[in-house]
Amino acid sequence: LLSNLALKVNLKMQGDNHPVNFMGLGSLRANKIVLDVDVTYPTGAQDSGRPSIAYLVGSVDQNLMNYPGSMRLQAGEIEDMRSMVKERLTAWQTANGGALPEYMVFYRDGISKSQFATCEKNEITAVRAVYFELCVGPNSGKKLKMTFVIVGKQHNARFYPTTPGDCTKNEENPDRSNMNARPGLLVDRVVTNPDRVNFYLQSHQAPHGTARSAHYHVLSIGPGEKYGEMRHVLTMGVGARYICWGLGLQSLRCKYLEGCQAS
Repeated sequence: LLSNLALKVNLKMQGDNHPVNFMGLGSLRANKIVLDVDVTYPTGAQDSGRPSIAYLVGSVDQNLMNYPGSMRLQAGEIEDMRSMVKERLTAWQTANGGALPEYMVFYRDGISKSQFATCEKNEITAVRAVYFELCVGPNSGKKLKMTFVIVGKQHNARFYPTTPGDCTKNEENPDRSNMNARPGLLVDRVVTNPDRVNFYLQSHQAPHGTARSAHYHVLSIGPGEKYGEMRHVLTMGVGARYICWGLGLQSLRCKYLEGCQAS
C-alpha cells in the first residue's frame, strides 16, 4: 500500500517512477508522442441507459513516462476523438517549448477486426486533421509521421516456453515455474494474420494463471519509423512501465493510467 502510494505521489510531482533505457530508439524518442485510447462500456441490462467512457492518454515527457489524460462521457463509440487528441497535443506542446511532436505512435484498444476499416477512415483521418490544424507559427509546414496500432486482448492464442529456463518463476516457490513465458515473448510469424502486419507480444510478467499476450495489428507505419524499433523497443518498453506498480502490463492500458490519475 505504501509503495503504491509513493509511486502515485512521485508521479504527480512530475517524477519518473520506472526509467527504461530505450536502446535502439535513437533520436526518434526525443520528438515522439505516444497516445493510447480506450472505451469502457457499462455492463448488465440495468446499465443500458448509462453512457460509455472514452479515455485518451498521451505522453508529455522525453522519457515517455508521464501520461496526462482526457475523458469523455458518450452514448457509444468514441464521438469526440478530435478534441481529446487536440488536448493531448497541446499538453505536449506546453511541456516541450511550444513545438509539435514529429512522430506519433497511437495505440487503439477496444475494437474488433471488423471495425479496422472504419477506424482507418474516421479516427486516423481525425488525428491527422487535428495535427494539421495545430501547424501554425513555428510549427508551419510540419508533417505528422504516425504509426497507428490496434491492441487486442480477446483472442484464444496461448504460448508456452519450450525450455525450463524461459519459464516465469513461482514467487512462492522459486524452485518451481508456472510454465508461462518470461516478459518479452514475441511471436510475429506462423500463427499471425497474413493479411496485414501484426504480432503477439507478452510484455508483462504472469506469475499466476495462464499468460495471454496482447495481439497488435499495425494499420499504418509513419515515414522514418522503423517497424522493428516500434515493435521490440517502444511497445515492449512502454508496456513494461506501469507507473503505479513495479511489474509490466499486458499492454499500455488507459484504465491503469486512469486509475493512477484518479487517485
